[in-house]
Amino acid sequence: GLPARLISADPFTLLSSKTPGNTCLLLVIVGVFSGIYYIVDLFNTKSSVVYNGATLTALFGKFGFLISTFTAAVVWNEIPSARQLVGIGLAIAAILLASGGVKDTGNAKKPLLLAALVATGGLMEINGKCAVYYTLDGYDSLYVSVIFSVAFLLCVAHAAHSCIRRKARFTISWRDILGGIVLGMPNVAGSYLSLKAMQTVPANIYFPTNAVGNLVVVSLAGMLLFREKTNTMQKLAIVITVVSLTLLNL
Repeated sequence: GLPARLISADPFTLLSSKTPGNTCLLLVIVGVFSGIYYIVDLFNTKSSVVYNGATLTALFGKFGFLISTFTAAVVWNEIPSARQLVGIGLAIAAILLASGGVKDTGNAKKPLLLAALVATGGLMEINGKCAVYYTLDGYDSLYVSVIFSVAFLLCVAHAAHSCIRRKARFTISWRDILGGIVLGMPNVAGSYLSLKAMQTVPANIYFPTNAVGNLVVVSLAGMLLFREKTNTMQKLAIVITVVSLTLLNL
């Protein structure tokens, strides 16, 4: 079982020896930090929308891949080729265009929140890479379970603290539970699929592809499902994204 494997782990060879014990211990450690980052990112996003606006929040939320891509090049020697660097540059341009450019950056009332969004996004991706690079295959579910268990406990603690501070009763409705399930399941599935992708795709391809790929999916979903109208810059961003993805994955 898990307790026996954790006991058998050797902390001194955690990154150099891929044993079942070391794998479980590392995934628990990295999963705990990822769960913390997940909740911090969630609350930062909520606060940043209030103080900095939705556009800047969405823009900086996508730039975490720059940190993870740079880290992968330095730590794991996964250095992008010249073609991939062009693709990364186009990815940055596509994100800027889709967000309406950078003309509103002067309106950021709390820029540290924007920096935190970039940092937590990058750190979560780095943790995912560690969970793949230093561990045995077949333990993905443990990592994902730890992430969302920690996130759940932190949410419960936050809700309890809020109730105590406001001297209010803690109440939860079926609508809250259903909403949590509907919103939570895609995140669980996304985390699991991200691990699978990183097992087969180099970080210098996966991180920027994931960032701009989300941009395309959200844009197309908005147009097809919600009949949202896109302006010229957003349409150009989609075209640039497709070119970027092609260069990154050739």
